[in-house]
Amino acid sequence: MKTFSKMNMALLWMTGFFSCTESPSTDFIPVDPVGISKVDTLSLKELICEDYLASYPEAMLYVDNELIVQDRRSSRFLFHKIGKDGMKEFVQLGNGPEDYLDTNLNPFIGKNGEIGFYDTAKRKVFLLKENKDVYKTHKYVMMNKINGQVRETVECGDFYLATGRQGDFLNYRFLIVDSMGNIVSKYGNYPCIEPSLFSNPSEDIKKMLHSSSFLRVSPDKQKAVFASYHGALIQFFDLTSLPDSLKEVRSFQLDIPIKHSQISATHAGWVYGFEDLYATDNYIYAIYNGQTAQENPEFGHRILVFDWSGNLKKTYFAELGIRSLAVDENRNVLYLAGYDEEGMKLYVASMK
Repeated sequence: MKTFSKMNMALLWMTGFFSCTESPSTDFIPVDPVGISKVDTLSLKELICEDYLASYPEAMLYVDNELIVQDRRSSRFLFHKIGKDGMKEFVQLGNGPEDYLDTNLNPFIGKNGEIGFYDTAKRKVFLLKENKDVYKTHKYVMMNKINGQVRETVECGDFYLATGRQGDFLNYRFLIVDSMGNIVSKYGNYPCIEPSLFSNPSEDIKKMLHSSSFLRVSPDKQKAVFASYHGALIQFFDLTSLPDSLKEVRSFQLDIPIKHSQISATHAGWVYGFEDLYATDNYIYAIYNGQTAQENPEFGHRILVFDWSGNLKKTYFAELGIRSLAVDENRNVLYLAGYDEEGMKLYVASMK
């Protein structure tokens, strides 16, 4: 393992990405390809819904035998519910109390079956309940008591798990927040990654953690997973002792985060990692890319299936690039949003 200078050590310490409130770790997160070359090819069938014109499905949820698609570009509505009775839309873009202004890539299913999402502009977690086949705001939780920029917030039973930048996040990776928006506890070291793998360690780690990253919680609210688009980092967490503690189970990178020097003014030689995650109580389903900006990749073609200990259990391959996914484990079915020569479409595939 390579060593690094005292100057680099000091830089990482000051920026908060080497240590936290706990003792700083001297063990770098390993690069572990986990044998993803063995794959089963999926047989895809188009899922047709005449009322929904897919534009850019960022995330999907499977709730009560219906597919909920988050697609901000398709219309003025954030969510599109696709079921046996066609398509219905809810949560409109706007300044009204039940409207949204901006959001992230991490919608979630609440402990009581609500659809939840965090509005990054309003600093508000929305929880939506279905009433007469339409989802309406049931409650919301303000995150304005947090000092700093909140990037992600997901429900963990009676609490919320928040990540972000600056302020309260300078020395803490995660904040545990109650239903009134009060900070209950703060936990977590920032990832310890060998600086020689980056061009600009402090800025590159920030980009890895906060640019198109994914945070998912299992339906039983006992487990969480984080994965990055830049750099292919994935981390597994045990939430059973919240709010008293948060345990890191396993962390690794599927590839060296940056393989090439700066390619252009806008693209460094990052490895593009995870494009979406879907969490069940048993497994995490992850769309993985694995190419670099130099290779000019489209969306990822592989779906990696991990258990909650971080072990790779299965790998699927799709002929088209996949943007997002949802899973019905009871029927062993994958729902996918992906590109073919005609544009973005929804598909269904059976898992063997």
